[in-house]
Amino acid sequence: MVLRGRVAIIDGFGSPAERVVGVHGDMRFVGELNLVTGQPTFLTAVVQRQGEAIVLSRDELQAVVSANQQLGDVIVNALIARRGLLIGQGSGLRLIGSHLAPDSLRLREFLTRNRIPHSFLDLETDSQADLLLRWLSIAPRETPLVLGGSLALRNPSNSEVAEALHLRPASASEELCDTVVVGAGPAGLGTRALADRALSIRVPKASPMSFSASCGLGWK
Repeated sequence: MVLRGRVAIIDGFGSPAERVVGVHGDMRFVGELNLVTGQPTFLTAVVQRQGEAIVLSRDELQAVVSANQQLGDVIVNALIARRGLLIGQGSGLRLIGSHLAPDSLRLREFLTRNRIPHSFLDLETDSQADLLLRWLSIAPRETPLVLGGSLALRNPSNSEVAEALHLRPASASEELCDTVVVGAGPAGLGTRALADRALSIRVPKASPMSFSASCGLGWK
Protein backbone atom coordinates (compact mmCIF):
# COMPACT_ATOMS: atom_id res chain seq x y z
CA MET A 1 0.00 0.00 0.00
CA VAL A 2 1.43 3.37 -1.08
CA LEU A 3 0.65 5.83 1.73
CA ARG A 4 2.56 8.68 0.14
CA GLY A 5 4.58 8.83 -3.06
CA ARG A 6 4.29 7.49 -6.59
CA VAL A 7 5.17 4.10 -8.08
CA ALA A 8 5.30 3.33 -11.80
CA ILE A 9 4.56 -0.17 -13.13
CA ILE A 10 6.97 -1.02 -15.95
CA ASP A 11 6.55 -3.69 -18.61
CA GLY A 12 9.79 -5.04 -20.10
CA PHE A 13 11.96 -3.12 -17.65
CA GLY A 14 15.50 -2.59 -18.94
CA SER A 15 14.71 -3.89 -22.44
CA PRO A 16 14.28 -2.00 -25.74
CA ALA A 17 10.51 -2.59 -25.37
CA GLU A 18 10.24 -0.97 -21.90
CA ARG A 19 7.00 0.95 -21.29
CA VAL A 20 4.93 2.30 -18.39
CA VAL A 21 1.58 0.50 -18.04
CA GLY A 22 0.35 2.17 -14.85
CA VAL A 23 1.14 4.57 -12.02
CA HIS A 24 0.05 4.27 -8.37
CA GLY A 25 -0.12 7.30 -6.11
CA ASP A 26 -1.22 8.04 -2.54
CA MET A 27 -3.46 5.43 -0.86
CA ARG A 28 -3.24 2.95 -3.73
CA PHE A 29 -2.14 -0.66 -3.35
CA VAL A 30 0.40 -2.19 -5.68
CA GLY A 31 0.17 -5.79 -6.74
CA GLU A 32 -1.14 -8.33 -9.19
CA LEU A 33 -2.74 -11.78 -9.08
CA ASN A 34 0.64 -13.47 -8.58
CA LEU A 35 0.38 -12.33 -4.94
CA VAL A 36 -2.31 -15.01 -4.64
CA THR A 37 -1.11 -17.64 -7.11
CA GLY A 38 2.59 -17.56 -6.20
CA GLN A 39 3.60 -17.04 -9.84
CA PRO A 40 6.69 -14.91 -10.58
CA THR A 41 6.16 -11.19 -11.19
CA PHE A 42 5.58 -10.16 -14.80
CA LEU A 43 6.12 -6.41 -14.29
CA THR A 44 8.54 -4.17 -12.37
CA ALA A 45 7.57 -1.50 -9.82
CA VAL A 46 9.79 1.61 -9.88
CA VAL A 47 9.56 4.44 -7.35
CA GLN A 48 9.05 7.77 -9.14
CA ARG A 49 8.51 9.90 -6.03
CA GLN A 50 9.76 8.99 -2.58
CA GLY A 51 7.23 8.50 0.18
CA GLU A 52 6.00 5.86 2.57
CA ALA A 53 4.46 2.43 2.03
CA ILE A 54 3.16 -0.59 3.93
CA VAL A 55 4.67 -3.84 2.64
CA LEU A 56 2.98 -7.20 3.20
CA SER A 57 4.42 -10.61 2.42
CA ARG A 58 2.28 -13.11 0.54
CA ASP A 59 1.49 -14.96 3.79
CA GLU A 60 0.53 -11.71 5.52
CA LEU A 61 -1.76 -10.77 2.63
CA GLN A 62 -3.44 -14.16 2.77
CA ALA A 63 -4.00 -13.69 6.51
CA VAL A 64 -5.66 -10.32 5.86
CA VAL A 65 -7.88 -11.79 3.13
CA SER A 66 -8.89 -14.69 5.37
CA ALA A 67 -9.61 -12.51 8.41
CA ASN A 68 -11.88 -10.03 6.63
CA GLN A 69 -14.01 -11.54 3.87
CA GLN A 70 -15.39 -8.22 2.64
CA LEU A 71 -11.93 -6.64 2.36
CA GLY A 72 -10.59 -9.87 0.90
CA ASP A 73 -13.23 -9.83 -1.85
CA VAL A 74 -12.29 -6.26 -2.78
CA ILE A 75 -8.58 -7.08 -2.95
CA VAL A 76 -8.94 -10.35 -4.87
CA ASN A 77 -11.43 -8.87 -7.36
CA ALA A 78 -9.05 -5.95 -7.96
CA LEU A 79 -6.15 -8.36 -8.55
CA ILE A 80 -8.22 -10.42 -10.99
CA ALA A 81 -9.24 -7.25 -12.84
CA ARG A 82 -5.60 -6.19 -13.09
CA ARG A 83 -4.68 -9.58 -14.57
CA GLY A 84 -7.40 -9.07 -17.15
CA LEU A 85 -6.00 -5.64 -18.02
CA LEU A 86 -2.50 -7.04 -18.43
CA ILE A 87 -3.79 -9.74 -20.78
CA GLY A 88 -5.72 -7.16 -22.78
CA GLN A 89 -2.67 -4.88 -23.05
CA GLY A 90 -0.35 -7.69 -24.13
CA SER A 91 1.87 -6.99 -21.12
CA GLY A 92 3.89 -9.55 -19.18
CA LEU A 93 5.91 -12.32 -20.81
CA ARG A 94 7.32 -12.03 -24.31
CA LEU A 95 6.97 -15.01 -26.62
CA ILE A 96 9.25 -14.60 -29.63
CA GLY A 97 8.88 -16.97 -32.56
CA SER A 98 7.44 -17.53 -35.99
CA HIS A 99 3.70 -17.90 -36.51
CA LEU A 100 4.66 -20.66 -38.97
CA ALA A 101 6.31 -22.77 -36.24
CA PRO A 102 4.15 -25.41 -34.49
CA ASP A 103 6.02 -24.86 -31.22
CA SER A 104 5.14 -21.16 -31.25
CA LEU A 105 1.45 -22.05 -31.65
CA ARG A 106 1.73 -24.62 -28.86
CA LEU A 107 3.23 -22.13 -26.42
CA ARG A 108 0.73 -19.40 -27.35
CA GLU A 109 -2.13 -21.79 -26.63
CA PHE A 110 -0.59 -22.87 -23.33
CA LEU A 111 -0.07 -19.32 -22.07
CA THR A 112 -3.54 -18.22 -23.19
CA ARG A 113 -5.33 -21.20 -21.65
CA ASN A 114 -3.59 -20.59 -18.33
CA ARG A 115 -4.35 -16.84 -18.45
CA ILE A 116 -0.70 -15.82 -18.35
CA PRO A 117 -0.29 -12.21 -19.55
CA HIS A 118 1.97 -12.17 -22.58
CA SER A 119 2.54 -10.78 -26.05
CA PHE A 120 3.65 -12.62 -29.18
CA LEU A 121 6.40 -11.11 -31.31
CA ASP A 122 6.37 -12.67 -34.76
CA LEU A 123 9.78 -13.08 -36.37
CA GLU A 124 8.14 -12.97 -39.79
CA THR A 125 6.50 -9.55 -39.38
CA ASP A 126 7.69 -7.76 -36.21
CA SER A 127 10.99 -5.85 -36.35
CA GLN A 128 11.00 -5.63 -32.54
CA ALA A 129 11.33 -9.42 -32.35
CA ASP A 130 14.60 -9.32 -34.30
CA LEU A 131 15.80 -6.36 -32.20
CA LEU A 132 15.23 -8.27 -28.95
CA LEU A 133 17.00 -11.37 -30.26
CA ARG A 134 20.05 -9.34 -31.30
CA TRP A 135 20.02 -7.53 -27.93
CA LEU A 136 20.03 -10.94 -26.18
CA SER A 137 22.51 -12.52 -28.64
CA ILE A 138 20.08 -15.33 -29.41
CA ALA A 139 19.81 -16.87 -32.88
CA PRO A 140 16.38 -17.21 -34.56
CA ARG A 141 16.88 -20.98 -34.75
CA GLU A 142 16.73 -21.09 -30.92
CA THR A 143 13.17 -19.78 -30.87
CA PRO A 144 10.42 -19.87 -29.79
CA LEU A 145 11.75 -17.95 -26.82
CA VAL A 146 9.84 -17.16 -23.62
CA LEU A 147 11.12 -14.00 -21.91
CA GLY A 148 10.14 -12.38 -18.63
CA GLY A 149 12.41 -10.72 -16.06
CA SER A 150 15.27 -13.14 -15.49
CA LEU A 151 13.34 -15.86 -17.34
CA ALA A 152 14.67 -16.90 -20.77
CA LEU A 153 13.44 -20.29 -21.98
CA ARG A 154 14.53 -21.48 -25.43
CA ASN A 155 11.91 -23.65 -27.14
CA PRO A 156 10.67 -25.00 -23.79
CA SER A 157 8.14 -27.76 -23.29
CA ASN A 158 4.80 -26.94 -21.67
CA SER A 159 6.03 -28.62 -18.50
CA GLU A 160 9.15 -26.45 -18.39
CA VAL A 161 7.08 -23.29 -18.74
CA ALA A 162 4.65 -24.50 -16.07
CA GLU A 163 7.52 -25.19 -13.67
CA ALA A 164 9.09 -21.79 -14.30
CA LEU A 165 5.75 -20.04 -13.71
CA HIS A 166 4.87 -22.14 -10.65
CA LEU A 167 1.77 -23.56 -12.28
CA ARG A 168 0.63 -26.57 -10.32
CA PRO A 169 -0.81 -29.53 -12.24
CA ALA A 170 -3.93 -31.02 -10.76
CA SER A 171 -3.22 -34.16 -8.78
CA ALA A 172 -4.76 -37.25 -10.26
CA SER A 173 -7.93 -38.34 -8.52
CA GLU A 174 -8.41 -41.97 -7.55
CA GLU A 175 -12.15 -41.57 -7.92
CA LEU A 176 -13.64 -43.60 -10.77
CA CYS A 177 -16.56 -42.40 -12.87
CA ASP A 178 -18.48 -43.76 -15.85
CA THR A 179 -18.50 -40.59 -17.91
CA VAL A 180 -16.61 -37.31 -18.00
CA VAL A 181 -18.38 -34.32 -19.56
CA VAL A 182 -15.74 -31.84 -20.70
CA GLY A 183 -17.17 -28.33 -20.61
CA ALA A 184 -19.34 -26.89 -17.84
CA GLY A 185 -21.38 -24.59 -20.09
CA PRO A 186 -25.12 -24.93 -20.73
CA ALA A 187 -24.65 -27.96 -22.99
CA GLY A 188 -22.38 -29.77 -20.56
CA LEU A 189 -24.58 -29.11 -17.53
CA GLY A 190 -27.66 -30.10 -19.54
CA THR A 191 -26.02 -33.37 -20.50
CA ARG A 192 -25.29 -34.08 -16.87
CA ALA A 193 -28.84 -33.26 -15.83
CA LEU A 194 -30.42 -35.51 -18.50
CA ALA A 195 -28.02 -38.44 -18.13
CA ASP A 196 -28.97 -41.77 -16.62
CA ARG A 197 -28.97 -41.37 -12.84
CA ALA A 198 -27.37 -44.79 -12.54
CA LEU A 199 -24.19 -43.42 -14.09
CA SER A 200 -21.45 -41.69 -12.14
CA ILE A 201 -20.79 -38.46 -14.05
CA ARG A 202 -18.26 -35.73 -13.40
CA VAL A 203 -17.99 -32.32 -15.05
CA PRO A 204 -14.38 -31.04 -14.69
CA LYS A 205 -14.15 -27.38 -13.69
CA ALA A 206 -11.02 -25.71 -15.01
CA SER A 207 -9.62 -22.81 -12.98
CA PRO A 208 -8.12 -19.89 -14.94
CA MET A 209 -4.73 -20.46 -13.40
CA SER A 210 -4.05 -24.18 -13.17
CA PHE A 211 -6.90 -25.93 -14.97
CA SER A 212 -7.26 -28.20 -11.97
CA ALA A 213 -10.15 -30.58 -12.40
CA SER A 214 -11.62 -33.79 -11.09
CA CYS A 215 -10.98 -37.26 -12.53
CA GLY A 216 -7.28 -36.54 -13.01
CA LEU A 217 -7.50 -33.68 -15.53
CA GLY A 218 -4.92 -30.90 -15.15
CA TRP A 219 -3.09 -28.28 -17.19
CA LYS A 220 -1.69 -29.48 -20.50
